[in-house]
Amino acid sequence: MTYSLRPETDSDTPFVRQILIAHMAQGLGAADWPEPLRDQLLGMQYSARRRSIAANYPTGLSQIIVVDGANVGWLVVAELPTEVRLVEIMVDSAIRGRGVGNAVIRDILTHASQTGKPVRLSVDGSNAGARALYERLGFRHTGGDGIQDYMEV
Repeated sequence: MTYSLRPETDSDTPFVRQILIAHMAQGLGAADWPEPLRDQLLGMQYSARRRSIAANYPTGLSQIIVVDGANVGWLVVAELPTEVRLVEIMVDSAIRGRGVGNAVIRDILTHASQTGKPVRLSVDGSNAGARALYERLGFRHTGGDGIQDYMEV
């Protein structure tokens, strides 16, 4: 899969909001919630998530994943002194399963290997598809808090 990355700009906010809210809605089973409630609660979750990323990973690089000229995903990676932190990776459900996430993560692993740093992430414990992808790429479970699983390679 051929992809490119470009820095997120202010004009990407609607795309990132859409992909993040769709991901959260799926994880929360929000498809059947009344629309006004769903929009309000997921909007608050979106804002909280963006604030948390900015506060916890101020040096994180937020990028848009592009395939064939179309925005298909969102990536946040933080290069820290002792690790490379895969903060967020989300691929639009319409293209998921075609190897985009796999290719992006493999490139992150290659970069980290060249710097001698581990790659660490946390993943929703109920997201079996993401956990399976990470395990296929060599990540191993290192702990968790009952909600998030911590993994590294």
